[in-house]
Amino acid sequence: MRYQVIIEVDNNAECEAFEDWLKKYQNEIVGISENSGCGCCVNIFTLELLDSANPLAMFNQVETDQAVEMHYGLEKNHLINDYLNYGKTE
Repeated sequence: MRYQVIIEVDNNAECEAFEDWLKKYQNEIVGISENSGCGCCVNIFTLELLDSANPLAMFNQVETDQAVEMHYGLEKNHLINDYLNYGKTE
């Protein structure tokens, strides 16, 4: 299942909750898109999750079938780790 998640950058609690969620469920994330948000107001990610993953109910998210470039495997892990370590994606 794919979800598009919108994280408001100026909402520290939401940012921390999303980072905690990424850490906890990283192994249940099949794929992730690069941040398609501006980064100054919002971060927008499309996440492809295993059925067993918590579906991000606490975030502004929608189920999507939108075609976006997804990153899998090591690329996925690097992208998540970059976001967690630097607060951005490259």
